[in-house]
Amino acid sequence: MCRCTPAAVTRCAFSPNATTRGAPCTLIELTQPPQAAAPVSPTGAAVPSAEGVVTECVNPCKVVPFKPGTPAAKAAFADWREMELGSLARNMDLWGRHVLDDVLIVDSGGNGTISKAQRIANTLKQKQAGVHTNEVPPVLWARTLDFGDAVLLLMLQQPYKGQPYYAARIYVNRDGRYQMAVSYHTSIASVPDFALAKQLPAK
Repeated sequence: MCRCTPAAVTRCAFSPNATTRGAPCTLIELTQPPQAAAPVSPTGAAVPSAEGVVTECVNPCKVVPFKPGTPAAKAAFADWREMELGSLARNMDLWGRHVLDDVLIVDSGGNGTISKAQRIANTLKQKQAGVHTNEVPPVLWARTLDFGDAVLLLMLQQPYKGQPYYAARIYVNRDGRYQMAVSYHTSIASVPDFALAKQLPAK
């Protein structure tokens, strides 16, 4: 069972099933800025936007420093990587194939939640405007927890611009394949902004 509560302080908690006794384990907690203070992003969220960054995606598109250990975790992780390929190419048909229609997307740089339709519309608007960007941040650390028909993906990722962030994504088995049901991102406030883009070789 996943219990996510969008509010001033947003919390996502998870327990293997609805009959689990005791309080669910809190996966991630984030605080969003006031609406007027939130930065404008072409994708509708500040994380993981890297507008203006043009570079080849190596991690996680080609290699990633993690190997899931169970068949379900491998399937969910593979679906996540395909979803990221769709995000990179801004192929929203590919991206959307791996995302539930009622997905819950929240990050510490945005305001409230983002729907699947909003995410698709914002990305297509950005694409049509000719904005070049790499929206797939490298993975520094990852772990999966396999609950059968639900797999939890925990990651630490470093955007090409900005602070690293923790991501908690829940993938559920629907129609014989895993799809993203929840995506929570929270920047690590104690870490200074890091411009990974400046470390890229000059072209």
